[in-house]
Amino acid sequence: MAGIPDARGAALQILRDVRHGATFDRARDRALERLPDPERRLAHEIAAGVLRHRTTLDSRIRPLVSAPWNRVPTDLKDILRIGTYQIASLDKVPIHAAVDTSVRLARRVMGRNSSGLVNAVLRRVGESDRPAKIRSTTAAHLAAEYSHPEWLVARWMKAFGKERTVRLLTHNNRKPMVVLQPARLSQEELRRLFDERGVQFEMAADGLGLTPAKTRITELPGFAEGAFVVQDSTPARILRFAQVPDNALVWDACAAPGGKVAGLRHLGVRVIASDSSLHRMGQLRDTVRRAAPGANLMVADARRPPLRAKSVEFVLLDVPCSTTGVMARHPDSRWRLSEADIDTLAQLQASIFDATSSVVAPGGHLVYSTCSLESEENERQVDHFLHRHSDFQRSKPDLFVCAGDGGDGGYAARLVRTP
Repeated sequence: MAGIPDARGAALQILRDVRHGATFDRARDRALERLPDPERRLAHEIAAGVLRHRTTLDSRIRPLVSAPWNRVPTDLKDILRIGTYQIASLDKVPIHAAVDTSVRLARRVMGRNSSGLVNAVLRRVGESDRPAKIRSTTAAHLAAEYSHPEWLVARWMKAFGKERTVRLLTHNNRKPMVVLQPARLSQEELRRLFDERGVQFEMAADGLGLTPAKTRITELPGFAEGAFVVQDSTPARILRFAQVPDNALVWDACAAPGGKVAGLRHLGVRVIASDSSLHRMGQLRDTVRRAAPGANLMVADARRPPLRAKSVEFVLLDVPCSTTGVMARHPDSRWRLSEADIDTLAQLQASIFDATSSVVAPGGHLVYSTCSLESEENERQVDHFLHRHSDFQRSKPDLFVCAGDGGDGGYAARLVRTP
């Protein structure tokens, strides 16, 4: 599809790249690079919507396709999903436009025969009523209604109960809010700046950050000057929970893309920020240059700490995780995650946890955090660590935020090393 700069073609390219293993964010950035802004926004909305609602879309399409669904080419499935999502969810796109643009895309990508199938199926989708809501609350029915893997829904129902799981599933299927956290300006200064420039905004959950009505972030006043970073209220809540001492030296051991580094520098503390990925270090460097000057950067694998044993008074450890608390922001993640992945990640987290703890000075603190909802990565991970390291203990009750309870999900534990 090279050389085809339109929203539907870009959405299909995103979906194709995700199928081939790319993360949604990287696939999006690559596919949207040459599109004008209105087309970029539409392509993003369509691709993310198809990933969030894939099961629901398929339930409307499959009865209208005579061939066995598993024999339909994957690109053709995605073109049908792209058209159906526009018909079902995008009021600004007329049905005839959703059908016609999908037919043209199918002809271009799949050939004339496929375009005829797309035309017939989508016209019937447009003429049909939306399926009635499924009233059962079994894991299988909720998985079908909210377009999530059944194993994940069953796991959440066991952990959180049906009502909270439905709230979580609903949250994951909504377009996430953009939240700004103060960096070089205080939150009050940022509010005054927006008021002076006529930027409409609301306060985020618990008053942690601002949600602007305008989401073209680079055009907001203060962006170029590093006044703020884009970050949900939950990471800000974790920083508040961390209670970093004034003038502390903090090692942020898995720091990219840098939102917490900016938050730490906003608190006035000294920061050493590291990450093992060169790509992610590029993101971290950009954030620090714009919004967190003074942080010291280094490329380092947290499993092999670049600092001396017992030399740092505060370590912030935001480990790689399953990201089940931020699935609203990563619509592909629900389909690429498996239960086996959670066990594998828990093993990686344990190795990072053990290694980074070695640099904590006696009387110093380590804050372990994730954007996961899973106990193996959260409280059970901390329990196992404390069993292995008797010189550490919790200094306060853990923090847990379930996605849908006012923002993204996340977890943190604050540990102290006994003197």
